[in-house]
Amino acid sequence: MIISNNVDANADVNANSVTAGINGSNVFLSYGTTPTSIVTAAWTKDTAWHAIKVTRNSANLWELFLDGVSKGTGTYTGLTTSSYLQAYERSKANGWDDIRVRKYASPEPGASIGTEESPPTPTPTITPTPTPTITPTKGMDAPGLPTAGSGMYTLQQIYDYMTSGTTLTVESSFQEPTSGPRPTMKSLKQLGDAVKSLYEQCDVTAANVDSGKKFFSTVPGSWGVQTGTR
Repeated sequence: MIISNNVDANADVNANSVTAGINGSNVFLSYGTTPTSIVTAAWTKDTAWHAIKVTRNSANLWELFLDGVSKGTGTYTGLTTSSYLQAYERSKANGWDDIRVRKYASPEPGASIGTEESPPTPTPTITPTPTPTITPTKGMDAPGLPTAGSGMYTLQQIYDYMTSGTTLTVESSFQEPTSGPRPTMKSLKQLGDAVKSLYEQCDVTAANVDSGKKFFSTVPGSWGVQTGTR
């Protein structure tokens, strides 16, 4: 017997009391002089320990649990008080251990643990690099086209001068190309071959030139400006 209307369990054992237990074939919750079932469920006897739990709400709805599993519900209104809790073994065939009583709450309280959270990754702070200020030095031209000519001869001009004596000139102002790149100017190889061909025809020596006169010798061993000795 677990609960009674009477403070004396012996006086009320067969009256208005509720009994929970297990026998060889059932787990049960019953009441009255001749036990009347509130909840009965099949069960096979064994030698293990089992946990029995009984709940009752304000509407006198009872529920029986065995090892945390509900075995059914039933209504019984004959018990008018819940003041007297009894631990009474009628058949002496069972043993009781670890009896716990607490105020019932529906739904029963519980707790859940979610996935462990990691601290957020801090957003890096990006510091912009200052744009350097460039101060032109004295004599440096501002960006743009040159204000004067390039001061250089073209390969074609050098070729013409070396092979035919054409006067070398440099434009006084910058000249944009008159057309896109094309193979019209002499290459360095063409320039070298033409000059070599002309120089190799010269065989004059200092003895062939009047004394004191300057000439350009292309003879190996006496290359360059020479003075006549004749």
